[in-house]
Amino acid sequence: MRTKVLCVIALLFATSIGSVAKAQYYNPYMYYMNMQYMNYAQQSWQNYQNQMNQNAAAMMQRQQQLQQQFAEEARRNMQYNQGGNYNYNSNYNSSNTSTDNYNSSKGTTTSRSSNSNSSRYGYKDCHICHGMKDCQTCNGKGWIRHSYTNTSGDCPNCTNGKCSTCGGSGQVYGVK
Repeated sequence: MRTKVLCVIALLFATSIGSVAKAQYYNPYMYYMNMQYMNYAQQSWQNYQNQMNQNAAAMMQRQQQLQQQFAEEARRNMQYNQGGNYNYNSNYNSSNTSTDNYNSSKGTTTSRSSNSNSSRYGYKDCHICHGMKDCQTCNGKGWIRHSYTNTSGDCPNCTNGKCSTCGGSGQVYGVK
């Protein structure tokens, strides 16, 4: 008797699951809701893709603007560093250069061309040691202590404790 009751309960349970599953797939309302959700999901995905494309286009446009600004600033800096607003080729016209003859140590005469901007060039303080002549990494000791290995070794940035850029003179040749 218990077995028959359990079989009837199992049969009712199975038919109820089957009817729920059947209703889920064949119910017109459920089908309509499922299609509405699929349309909504597809539209949301399309909106997301469109937004991403717009963002990519805006980023590309901003990158081009920044490149143009950088190029303009570089051109202005180059003109400023060269001493004025002029054409690159005009710096080498005959009006801007003078030719001098001088004797070299071998006794031959050669010609030397000097630029009108030669007063702008000369010796100035070294940009690495700031005229101090000693290496700024090791403070003129010529060796440094490696904090990770807890050992000491030669300084990679100097020559015997003197600045390797200026050779220990504190001065480099360049634009004043």
